[in-house]
Amino acid sequence: MKSFLAFSLALLSLNSFASEKIVLSCTTPGDALSSVDLVEAKDGRALMKIHRMDDSTETFSLDRNFRNVKASTSDTFIGTKESSIAFGGAISDAALLRVLDGAKAARLAVNGVVYVMTCSK
Repeated sequence: MKSFLAFSLALLSLNSFASEKIVLSCTTPGDALSSVDLVEAKDGRALMKIHRMDDSTETFSLDRNFRNVKASTSDTFIGTKESSIAFGGAISDAALLRVLDGAKAARLAVNGVVYVMTCSK
């Protein structure tokens, strides 16, 4: 019984440190970006992580969940950073991601650049 409790506690503690779940991962055909991941955070937040070729990562909080992406239907996400400022109808430090039907392709607009990507679950 003690070993079962110890095992259960170990499993529970591992689960509490479980990180994020990648719902969709996209990449550009060249070396414009390393990858873009749509992530369900442990606390339930929807995140977009843009991984660049120089190993830097930008993280954006998304305005909606991944229900449509999980169902392989199209969806559009607006991502904002913690430093984003909403003023006069504009949002700074933002990204726009359009996932196309079938969730096999996406378009990302960030920092004045549009990326054409292929995706997989």
